[in-house]
Amino acid sequence: MTKTKLEYEFILAAQFDFKPSQKLENVFSKIAPIHHLRCEIKGKGLRHPKKGYSMDGPTAMFWNSMEYITLNFEDDGDFSLWLEHDMIPLVPDWLDQLDEEWKEGEQIVMGRYMNMNRPHINGGACYSKSLADILYKQRGRPKKPFDLEMFQFVKGRHKRTKLIEFWFQAKTMGKRVPQQETVLLHGVQDNSAIEYTIKRNNLSDGSV
Repeated sequence: MTKTKLEYEFILAAQFDFKPSQKLENVFSKIAPIHHLRCEIKGKGLRHPKKGYSMDGPTAMFWNSMEYITLNFEDDGDFSLWLEHDMIPLVPDWLDQLDEEWKEGEQIVMGRYMNMNRPHINGGACYSKSLADILYKQRGRPKKPFDLEMFQFVKGRHKRTKLIEFWFQAKTMGKRVPQQETVLLHGVQDNSAIEYTIKRNNLSDGSV
């Protein structure tokens, strides 16, 4: 992680049907304090791509994480950062500058608008620590993909930042068999890639 003056903690969230990762705990605990979150909201994912759950896996994890933050952290005016691996910081001290930008406004989400396929706010963004409480009081827990839901919900309460970019033009696997050195998958849409990932990482026992 980039050196920063900020104090922060990690929430290591695992989907409901995955065990927490000891490898992640060992690595991230050397950087900052960590919290484990075994999500309870059920969503589609690697192990259950066609199970019939009402939410996609990432959306279930997002709202479970936002609920955890609302219940366990004081809303002191700071933000929670939903970190996705396609986020690209554009400046060395990006965390400190994000903090400064956040404190300049009264927004509840700060990130980037995207116009691919359907307009949405990229999920990787800064969110109010009270986001779940604010949204649930108005419309209950959403079931649509959270980045699309955010686009509709935060109009007038969203702030754009130029401190992070997203590698949305990166090559995706599609239906091609990934190369052996492939370690990260983003935006996977077909079951062949899911099956490859499960086999490659020996996920049959539910471990990560």
